Amino acid sequence: MPKVSVNIPCYNGEKFIAKTIQSVLNQTFSDFEIVIINDGSSDRTEEIVRKFTDPRIKYFSQVNHGLAYTRNRAVSLSSGEFIGLLDQDDAWLPQKLERQIELFDRNPTLGLVYSESYLVYPEGMKVLASRFFNYRRGYVFKEMLSDYFIVVSTAIVRKSVVDEFGGFPNYRIAEEFALFLKIAEKYPIDFVHEPLVEYLYHEANTSRHLEVNLREVEEIYGYWSEKGDDEIRNICKISLGKHHYGLGRRALFHLNDKTQAKHYIKGSFQYQRKFKYFAFWVFCFFPIWLIQGVRKFLLSMSSK
Repeated sequence: MPKVSVNIPCYNGEKFIAKTIQSVLNQTFSDFEIVIINDGSSDRTEEIVRKFTDPRIKYFSQVNHGLAYTRNRAVSLSSGEFIGLLDQDDAWLPQKLERQIELFDRNPTLGLVYSESYLVYPEGMKVLASRFFNYRRGYVFKEMLSDYFIVVSTAIVRKSVVDEFGGFPNYRIAEEFALFLKIAEKYPIDFVHEPLVEYLYHEANTSRHLEVNLREVEEIYGYWSEKGDDEIRNICKISLGKHHYGLGRRALFHLNDKTQAKHYIKGSFQYQRKFKYFAFWVFCFFPIWLIQGVRKFLLSMSSK
């Protein structure tokens, strides 16, 4: 049996899937299988996948069921000790599996290992994700509840741990966040402070469905608020403010939608009144050409 099962759920991924698969085949660590599930695509995804003849690739197709179902089916069809999560539009750098499996081999108690990544913008700029996240290792449940810092395609998880928690909850967008919190509450996690993934921003990112994202995250924080003590409830409250702020930034910077941005940033005020929230709300009234100009300048200052 392979040591790692790389799970790639795909839906209408013809623009990206070939590069994504090839990035796995280029790994310096070769003891893996690739489990690809086509979740009812209507484009050329299947045709492109079938052009790859590597025997380590296992391809399955199904009618459309959504991301959580597809991830869980991929896990059930995997025979590896570890599950490598990879979205159809992201790409791994060649030493990703080697670097992360080394950490699992050194510490058999780890439940999850993730890594630094590049955020790749449509303008072609690459920015380290650590520009926006503070990475943590060890027992980091509270830190993850406060600031979610894992890019999903960087994560490798023990299959037994995924099975222990019943797989991914049935969310459209926040399924990995919900599962990773449960893992972090019980198991230590670790990370490689080296960019091993390229995460691509583009118009079809499911994370752009902002209202769905908000409803799911509110439900997740509601679950932990009911289960936790006063400290956990306070963390959840503050985190919901941060999440509204983050959605406002996405609406403004990625969708050019000032109305949605104002809506979400105003929502953050009910959880925490921070100067940067008010400053961002004022920024939303600037002309969109100026907003995008400032954004591009800041990204260029942070880019690789």
